[in-house]
Formats: sequence, structure tokens, C-alpha cells
Amino acid sequence: MGSALKILIVEDDLKIAEMINEFLIGSGHEVCGIARSVAVALDLAKWQSPDIALIDVKLAEGGLGTDVAASLRAISMVGILYAAGDTSPEALRNAIGDACLAKPFRPA
Repeated sequence: MGSALKILIVEDDLKIAEMINEFLIGSGHEVCGIARSVAVALDLAKWQSPDIALIDVKLAEGGLGTDVAASLRAISMVGILYAAGDTSPEALRNAIGDACLAKPFRPA
């Protein structure tokens, strides 16, 4: 059996972040941090080297998850999974990433 994935959660809604955290840990993954802003996400990623970042598009302090993804991809090939209320092509036009989940979503 392979090792658990290290996942960084970038989500400004703490209820949603905690739900995702509990699901991922219960599924055998390692959550290396929860960030509500771009700055905290980048700092955590620098120190934790996640395999995947699960990123909300709109973050606290007016930040954008797309900025987090672009910065992460500039330094590593971390997997990028967006979780967004607006998954229209316009909302994600310049998004760098691998996939997108539409909110609301069920953990399964």
C-alpha cells in the first residue's frame, strides 16, 4: 500500500474546511494544514510540501485561490483541485489546476 497523500486545504469557511479535514483524515490522508488566505497557504506549502492542494477560489482578505495555485505551480508540481461555488469558464478562465469540484459537494 502506498503512503498517504499530504493535502493542503485552502478554504476560508472554517466549517467547510473542518468537514474536508475530517473526511480526508478518515480516508487515510494527511492534512498538512488549513489556510484561509493566500499568504498563509503559501507559507504552509513552503514548509509542508503538500502533494495536493484543495483550494477554494475566493479566500479571506480578498484573496484568490487561483493566485495560490499559480504560486504553488511555479515552485512544484503539486496537484491542484479547486472547490468553487462558481465553476463557470469565466470564473476559472486563467486558473492553473487539474480539476474542480462544484460547491456544495458531498465528501464522497
